[in-house]
Amino acid sequence: MTSFSLVDQDFFNAASNWLRWKDVYECAHIEPLPILSSKERFQSFCSEYSVLRYELPKPKERLRKGLPSDLVAFTEITPVEQVAAGWIERYGLKKTHVSFATKVLAFRDAVRFVPMDRFSKVGLVRVDSGAKVSDYASYRQRFFAAKQKYDTEISALREKYKNFEVPNAAAFENRILDCALMRIGGR
Repeated sequence: MTSFSLVDQDFFNAASNWLRWKDVYECAHIEPLPILSSKERFQSFCSEYSVLRYELPKPKERLRKGLPSDLVAFTEITPVEQVAAGWIERYGLKKTHVSFATKVLAFRDAVRFVPMDRFSKVGLVRVDSGAKVSDYASYRQRFFAAKQKYDTEISALREKYKNFEVPNAAAFENRILDCALMRIGGR
């Protein structure tokens, strides 16, 4: 793995994001997921995370309403790309939205799932000197390997800012690494 360091800004970015979406991160698998509870909340999520930008309002709304039942079927071995591709026909979307799917999954269970986008994929390749990321399953596997390798640095940041308490440390630590990967990937 290429050497890189977590920086305070990675912690601050993760903390800021956590506070903005605290009700979602800490919802303990409440159904429906709070980001899906209203059009306004869903639009806020889509806007902040730059997802579904070119989709028309009606297909986006069908997706929002259909996602609770879709999310129940996801497990660690579910091919995210395949499910997201199915949304084209099911909801009338223009294209496959894997980044969107991973972000929703990360909100649903921020310990088992991590968000993936073009920046974090580039960051992960730079960190682990691996091949280009081909699918979400391999991304997740490599993400958790990187997290294990940098556990000491993540723990040091948590200790340095121990006054920032979250009910789920593992989920927050995933956010710290995700913020670092996005930074390293050029965001």
